[in-house]
Amino acid sequence: MGEASLFLSFLAVGVVATVLTPEGFVAAHGPKRQVVVASVALLVAVLFALWAAIAFRGDVKFAAVLPVIGLSWLNRGLQRYARHTD
Repeated sequence: MGEASLFLSFLAVGVVATVLTPEGFVAAHGPKRQVVVASVALLVAVLFALWAAIAFRGDVKFAAVLPVIGLSWLNRGLQRYARHTD
């Protein structure tokens, strides 16, 4: 499965963290609704990364490196969103 197995494991951990922890998949303390919305957004992004891993199988840069960097940047932004209180 190559690079795709990495994102399948992210997906499994993300679902468990979103459902069972107050910080969710984004690992941020904040209002529950915002944490859940941010976690679901990150899960959707992981699905796109999984698609990229399958579509670009064999090309490590496009199948793994760039998607992981993108997920990292997105996670930082989603953490800020989840922590934001009105």
